[in-house]
Amino acid sequence: MKILLAIILTEALTELTHAEIFDRLRTWIQSWGWFTEELLGCKYCLSVWFGFVSVALVFSDQWVILLFCYCIIVHRLSNFLHLIFSYLRDLQFNLRIGRKSS
Repeated sequence: MKILLAIILTEALTELTHAEIFDRLRTWIQSWGWFTEELLGCKYCLSVWFGFVSVALVFSDQWVILLFCYCIIVHRLSNFLHLIFSYLRDLQFNLRIGRKSS
């Protein structure tokens, strides 16, 4: 179960790094030089490092760290649930799906 949580956390953290709210942090890290621009630009590469971090966090015994992890996991899973409900709503109202262009 903890491995599944670590997988979801890794995916969530990888996606969150490209959110607008982290623009300043990304710019600051990229100003360090080295290979940071390539690392932050490649979600696949970034997910490898977040995988290490996620496993360490999820297998931690600190309740504050686990609470942080669970909040991010719930956030990510709720996004997927929102996509499913949005898709079903579009099907119900025949929006965007199956619409033929004339």
